[in-house]
Amino acid sequence: MKLKKNISLLLIISIAVLLFNSCTSRVGAATSWPGFSVDGESAYLSFGAETYAINLKNGSLNWKYPSEVDRSRQAYSAPKVIDGLVVFGDYANHLVAADASSGTEKWIYAGAEDRYIASVEVAQGVVYAPNTDGYIYALDLEGDLLWKFLVDGPNWTKPIVDDTYLFVASMDHSLYAISQAFTASDLELAKNGTKTLRTDYEWKTDLEMAIVADPVLEDGVIYVPTIEGKLFAIEAASGSVIWSFDNDGKLGAVWGSPVISNEIIFFADVNGDVYTVEKDSGKPHWPSAFNAGGKIVGGGVLTPDGVVFATDEGKLFLINSEKEPKTITTFDNAVYSPLNYSGDNILVSPASEEGLLAAFNAEGFETWSFVPEE
Repeated sequence: MKLKKNISLLLIISIAVLLFNSCTSRVGAATSWPGFSVDGESAYLSFGAETYAINLKNGSLNWKYPSEVDRSRQAYSAPKVIDGLVVFGDYANHLVAADASSGTEKWIYAGAEDRYIASVEVAQGVVYAPNTDGYIYALDLEGDLLWKFLVDGPNWTKPIVDDTYLFVASMDHSLYAISQAFTASDLELAKNGTKTLRTDYEWKTDLEMAIVADPVLEDGVIYVPTIEGKLFAIEAASGSVIWSFDNDGKLGAVWGSPVISNEIIFFADVNGDVYTVEKDSGKPHWPSAFNAGGKIVGGGVLTPDGVVFATDEGKLFLINSEKEPKTITTFDNAVYSPLNYSGDNILVSPASEEGLLAAFNAEGFETWSFVPEE
């Protein structure tokens, strides 16, 4: 099993290198992808040395963290907003909480042993932070550690929650359900001697493949794509596999989260193929996939007209349930980050010299573009 997990990790690294190297000839090509999220009238974006709060009306800068550039800092996880705080992790093993309106630092948790790649989730006043050291850290909104839970591999995906459980998809091939409720009797001694370790979980499902795309929870079912080319539907209450789809072994690595539109699931792989399957059965909605002509890494986003994806060739396109594609616009740079939608605008982060974040309407006209000041 350990050998298999090591092979999966090497596969992930190899795919990442291939994806990045395929775009090295492009001006301003990113060596990693920005993480960004939308809350209210602002977008919050982490890339390189800084995290930015950006006005969604015009693309102007609200604030940046830190206020003075620290070149030793690297951050790429999408910030999460909760109760007036913006929480985000970095590659220096720090989890930061800043005031959402000003960017003023509120607290830093420095107890992790490795970097933060995935976004955090917040539920019932608890911050759940996945780290590549294998731990999920549960902190209160003051930044104090409540407990931590260790899995057998790095954590690259954002946790999800329902009213009862925290669900964690790990690169150790497993999906875990952990109760959000806990008592002191649930805690064991961690390596540092503190009684902070949890080992209890409701269920664990081995999907036999590494997971790097954020799962999606809807109507009691968790939809989990894997790096080795499968989409699973998992019953949240029990961890039972309802169905799986791999297109007869032809589905490529899936890096982006699936998008659910009514009863249809849209998702794409690194071969540039967009698939649709029926939510309840996992059966194909289209008789064949749609090929976009370039690798698709980031997840798509649902709009009133269909689902929008972006390719490593810089093409931003929409496709609907009738398999009718429409090119919205093209960039000179690859787009690796997941997309977002706010108001009437599609938000894209090409991480280029021309703009770190841009807003487009459905007709492909740029509403605004955010370019950080040097």
